[in-house]
Amino acid sequence: MTTAQPARHRRGDIRSDGLFFWAYHKKYPGGELWVSSEELQLRRSRITAKNRAYAAANPEKVKALGRAWAQRFPEKVLARRRRYVAANRRELNEKARREYAENPEFERADARRKYGKAPERAWEAHIRARYGMSKERYERLLWEQGYACAICGRPEADLTVRMAIDHDHDTGKVRGILCHMCNTAIGKFKDSPELLEKAAAYIRAAQ
Repeated sequence: MTTAQPARHRRGDIRSDGLFFWAYHKKYPGGELWVSSEELQLRRSRITAKNRAYAAANPEKVKALGRAWAQRFPEKVLARRRRYVAANRRELNEKARREYAENPEFERADARRKYGKAPERAWEAHIRARYGMSKERYERLLWEQGYACAICGRPEADLTVRMAIDHDHDTGKVRGILCHMCNTAIGKFKDSPELLEKAAAYIRAAQ
């Protein structure tokens, strides 16, 4: 009969007495080193400084190690990227809009260059990074809409470009898939239901 192995601690785990786990080693009492919050921060800052110094002295080696790690653990890279985008969505959107406003021609040329090399892969990477959406989820949502724009109902088959993903610019939540005309139109109205209702009333009154 095998006995259950005790759960191993991870660096930073906190104990009931308020100490944090740092490392296993036979030289420590009980084979474990537990430190205070201040000591934990000090040890981490030392490691960070050491890593930065090494990276500055060996940039190519560090890049190669990073690429190898990313190829070995692509799911971890994607999860980390999604967490970062989710936590900084508003700042990233503002930065993208600011960069585009400052140099629209460069941004268009850069997008065409990236898209032209591998259009399908570039598009999948784009919607994954910006909306947290996979190609499968996009296709599922489009299927639920009957392969047509969620507003005007224009069929996807009638369009010459891929339909756009509409999202809330404050929360990042995907609302649906629209043709580019409808997506641009609600953007011009600042995604405001009140403005859209006023526009509809104005057109009805003029008929």
